[in-house]
Amino acid sequence: LDPLLQKVPAFKPFFVVFWIFTSWALLSVMTGAVSEGMLESRAEENAEDAGNAMVEARKVAHKMREIALETDTNHGGTIDRQEFDALRKSHKWRDMQKMSKISPHMIVEIFDNLMEAQPKVEGTHPSVALDEFISAFVRTKGAEGNL
Repeated sequence: LDPLLQKVPAFKPFFVVFWIFTSWALLSVMTGAVSEGMLESRAEENAEDAGNAMVEARKVAHKMREIALETDTNHGGTIDRQEFDALRKSHKWRDMQKMSKISPHMIVEIFDNLMEAQPKVEGTHPSVALDEFISAFVRTKGAEGNL
């Protein structure tokens, strides 16, 4: 290359421009390959995290179902205010908090909101369906985990 540039010095600026563009193109290709690898790796991590979150949610739902079934003293498939208050006084209340990492105030708020949403039927005690309570509990746990 040196003999050519000595014979025709006018090629030097073109060669410099060619060299700059070639280097830039090579750098762009390498950066793209590295970036794509990082994106793929992050996508795999996100999928794994989502899978772990689902497994955790299932565990919480299963444990909540056990606690709720024990709390449902009349075996009606619902929790009324008396049963909920009894739950708050029991050791299961601490288990719920540890398992879910949801504040006691938030658990009470979940139950109160569900109770308020129940239709008022005269002559009956308002109650919340176990599945509805568990579902709201698990959804709230997931939402708090994303904050």
